[in-house]
Amino acid sequence: MIGKVAYHGDVWVRSDYRGNGMPKIMAGIAFGVPFAMWTPDFVCGLVAHWLLDKGVVGQYGYPHHEPGGSILRLVDEDIVDDDSLIWITGEELKYRVDHPD
Repeated sequence: MIGKVAYHGDVWVRSDYRGNGMPKIMAGIAFGVPFAMWTPDFVCGLVAHWLLDKGVVGQYGYPHHEPGGSILRLVDEDIVDDDSLIWITGEELKYRVDHPD
């Protein structure tokens, strides 16, 4: 990725809000704010594989993903965390803004 890159950050959603359309709301914020403020060349994030498997990333609207975006290994604790990189290009983002649903 070259150019202006916006990282969408991480969010925790209370369990009583889950399953109620939060991905669409959160995607609007994750895409809308960077687009309005910086017109980035990419918006990206890191997600656990289970979010891809459950289709949550698809609900967010990220068209691209690749494994190995972040690998954390804590040897003493026997923890391995291997997140995928998700992203949307600036052109794809502009198209979504210009052509909502």
